[in-house]
Order: sequence, then structure tokens, then C-alpha cells
Amino acid sequence: MSTLKNNLKRIAPVTWEAVNQAFVKSACSRVIEKGRMTRTDCTVVETNIHEPADSDLLWDCVRVITRILVRLRQRFPETKWWFHDHTRQAKKRAHKIAFPPKNGLQELVWVLWSPGTGRTSRSGT
Repeated sequence: MSTLKNNLKRIAPVTWEAVNQAFVKSACSRVIEKGRMTRTDCTVVETNIHEPADSDLLWDCVRVITRILVRLRQRFPETKWWFHDHTRQAKKRAHKIAFPPKNGLQELVWVLWSPGTGRTSRSGT
């Protein structure tokens, strides 16, 4: 299976496009297809990936939403909306959740709750 995968990787995108155009042209000339809809199939290859943690998924959400908002702001500069870019804070928070401190639950509670919210304090009081 890896030989097939390696050989498929060697085919340039321009070549794939030419093959696709040839198929569509042939199918249209034979009245098999009109070429308006694309159907795809994929090859599944087993890989060693880790199951995503909740903190990773939350970090991905913040990262993607921020990227979308930045692109929207660039595309529509005349709009008057704004947002705060919290990617650094979200990344640090996700890292602290994924790798909690060694000194126990109290420190983890401090990490999860933002300072200054009045919900908890570092001293535990």
C-alpha cells in the first residue's frame, strides 16, 4: 500500500488536472456525463495519530475562528466591528490544561479560572 501512496504523491497537480479534463471531455463527447457534478473516492491509510483532547479541540476552535475573523476584517475593511485576538491566551490555557501542574488540584483550579474573576484565589481562600 505504501508503494501506491508514494507513487501517487509523485504525480503533479497539473497532471491530475490534465487527466481530469481528459476524462470529462471524453465523457461529455460520449454523452456519459455532463461534467457538472464531481464524485470523489479516497484511499484510507492507517496512521499513528493520537486521539484529540478537549483542550486541543478548544485551541483549534479559537485558532480557526480568529483566522476567519482576521480574513473577514481584511476583506471588508469598511465594517465597524472589532474583536480581541486571544490566541496567545488560549494557547497557554490549552497547554496548562493538557499538562497540569504537579502540585495538585488547587493549582489546576487556579490555572483554569482566570485571575481577577473573584471565583477563586491562588491562596485558596
